Amino acid sequence: MSEKAGIKETIEVIELIGVVAGAIVRELQSEGLQLSDAVKIVMSPGFQTKLAEALSGIGSTPNELKDLSKFEVLDLAELILKTARGIVQGLTETRAA
Repeated sequence: MSEKAGIKETIEVIELIGVVAGAIVRELQSEGLQLSDAVKIVMSPGFQTKLAEALSGIGSTPNELKDLSKFEVLDLAELILKTARGIVQGLTETRAA
C-alpha cells in the first residue's frame, strides 16, 4: 500500500474508545457504574477533548483503513493492544477489590 492517507484520525478514534473504557473502569472501581456516571464521563475534559479530536476527522478513517501499510497495521495493533491491556488491568483490579 502507498500509505498516503496516514492513520491520525483512526488513532484518535481508538484513543476515544480508550478514554471511555478507562472512565467506565474507574467508575466500576469506585461505587460501581451508575446512570449518573454517564453524564460525568461525557462532561469530563478528557472525554470532551478526545471526542472533538475523533469527530473532527472521523470521515477520513475509512480511507485511512483502506490505505494501511504494514507498519501502520503494526502501529494500530500496538495501540489497540495497549488500550485493551489497560482496560483488562483495570477490570482485574476492580474484581480483586
